[in-house]
This record gives sequence, C-alpha cells and structure tokens, in this order.
Amino acid sequence: MSDEITIGQLSERSGVPITTLRYYEKRGLIDPPRRVGGQRRFGPQVEMRLMVIKFCQSAGLTLNEILRVLNDRSPTREATREIAERRITAIDQQIVELQVAKLMMRSATKCRCRSVENCTCGAMEPAIEQLLAQLH
Repeated sequence: MSDEITIGQLSERSGVPITTLRYYEKRGLIDPPRRVGGQRRFGPQVEMRLMVIKFCQSAGLTLNEILRVLNDRSPTREATREIAERRITAIDQQIVELQVAKLMMRSATKCRCRSVENCTCGAMEPAIEQLLAQLH
C-alpha cells in the first residue's frame, strides 16, 4: 500500500520517538502494524491516533486512561465521560492555582521591599489574601 509509512517516517512526522512508538504498540495504544520484509508499515490512521494520544496527555490523562478512552466503544461512552469529568475538575483546580501563582508573581514584581516574605509596601497583600482564601 502506497500510503503506508515506516516507523522512522512515522516518528519523524509525528514527533514521537521510535522507542515510544514501540512502547505504545506493546501497551495496545496503537495497533500492531503490518510488516513488509521485517519492517513495520503503518497506515494513515495511526497518525490521527497519535494526535489523540498527545491531546489526552496534554489534558493530563495517564496511558491507562488514554487506553480506556481509545477502547471505549459503548454507545454512551461512559468510561470516556467519567475520565473527562474527573480531568475537568482537576483542570479547573489547576487553573485556580495558576491564577493565584500568577497574582503572586505580579505582586512580587511590584514589591519594592528587601524581601517579598517581609513585604511592608502592600504589594503582596492581594496575593496573600487570595492564597489564604484558596486554602479555606
């Protein structure tokens, strides 16, 4: 088949190292490729699957969760929904934490005291209040 590519070509096109592609194959994240003369030959669908894997990883899913999502063929896709809802909650929490971290950094750049931990100019006050509110 002319649209099949070698593992080296797939690695180059996808940015996924060859060792990782072999690991994904072993874990069942990508289907075992056809072999021609001992060489792995991947069809075009594997590139889309790798993009889905990368997207899921960027959302914080583990490889086990990604495998569950990829293999979820149920009409309701319940496993996918459950994993997604859990990740959305975690992402929302990360966003809150990052917003406080950003406020802390902005406040630290405005502070003119010898030390931000001993700030007396008031620049750190909004960030400290936000951090304390988040802790309670």
